[in-house]
Amino acid sequence: MKFSYRARSSAGELRTGVVECANAREAARILRRQGLLPLAIEAGASEKAAQPAASLWRKLRAIGTIPLLQKALFFRELALFTAAGIPLGISLQRLAETSRCFPMIEKIRRVCRGINGGQAMSRAMRDCRFCEPVDQMMLSVGEETGRLSESLELVAERYERRERLRSQIFSALTYPALVLFFSLAVLLVMFGFVLPKFHEVFARLKIPMPALTAKLFYVSGHLPLILSFLLAGLAAAAGAIWGLRRVPGARLAIDRLRLKVPVVGALRAKAALARSLRSLGLLLKSGVPLLRSLELSAETSRNAAMARTLMELHGAASRGAGLAARARELALLQPVTATLIAAGEQTGKMDEMLLRAAEWHERAFDEGIKRLTSVLEPLLIIAVGLAAALVVAAIFLPVLQAVRSFS
Repeated sequence: MKFSYRARSSAGELRTGVVECANAREAARILRRQGLLPLAIEAGASEKAAQPAASLWRKLRAIGTIPLLQKALFFRELALFTAAGIPLGISLQRLAETSRCFPMIEKIRRVCRGINGGQAMSRAMRDCRFCEPVDQMMLSVGEETGRLSESLELVAERYERRERLRSQIFSALTYPALVLFFSLAVLLVMFGFVLPKFHEVFARLKIPMPALTAKLFYVSGHLPLILSFLLAGLAAAAGAIWGLRRVPGARLAIDRLRLKVPVVGALRAKAALARSLRSLGLLLKSGVPLLRSLELSAETSRNAAMARTLMELHGAASRGAGLAARARELALLQPVTATLIAAGEQTGKMDEMLLRAAEWHERAFDEGIKRLTSVLEPLLIIAVGLAAALVVAAIFLPVLQAVRSFS
């Protein structure tokens, strides 16, 4: 049986041709013995006709973002298939067939079309925005050095760590968020429906009302107006912050302010630092030069203050100065990071030390989240109890005064 193939040589040249063997796996084995990296293997000597344009329903299903866990599973399975010697084209087709994430299926198909058109996988993924620049650079280095499966595993590890951080935040804040939501719902019902009924009864009976009761009745009577102003103010503030974050100088100031917020700011700093250090360590581990690794880590950082810190390290490295000395001067990096960077410079294992620093900050972030939730839960319960007691007192104070006046 004849198979047409596309493959890359050790020099990076694209080669096409036809090989005759029993099956596609045997064809891939023959190409590898010839020193070629298989990109696509198809039955028949001629290329298949291009697939028709996607239907409207298929395009609608492809709208949306790809969850981090889905990306991690995709890269982990692709690394497994690549290490087993299965051509990229066949591996991607199998992953597209087994995936249930419609946006990912469409992205995989676009990557397949790019590979069949002669593109490298890293370039095809960049063109369809399947992954971030950090991932694209690691994959590109893996393709050039012949260690693509290792690069795919590093990319999968990066997404797994990010998903773990996100899951920790979600699981830790779920209970406090539910308590806050139901507490606000109960208060809205009391102020919107219960207090107005008591107000009508007290007004009909001409019962004198204390100052606390009068103020709460005033709030319940003007609740729609108060909520409208509150929502409008929140929307205006969110819009102003969103607009200012598009201005480089203002975004830097806002992100620095967010890192200085008591309690929450320290957690934000730990999360941003852990993510940036892990990206930097994985880039170095995959073979990307230090200066380029710092640039990519700064570009993908979601916090402008962290990006500025990484570019400060980039400036020190480009001048030939030691990273550890500059890291000690940057408060955002913290002493632990500077110490591990110094150890990396002395031992020549910078990637390993950066990954250890990232792991340390991830553990610190996890412990900080647990401490925060352990404090938030009783505080929310106390706040709900005080609010309920305030409403009950506002209702019963006029009744008690009326009973005393009658007696």
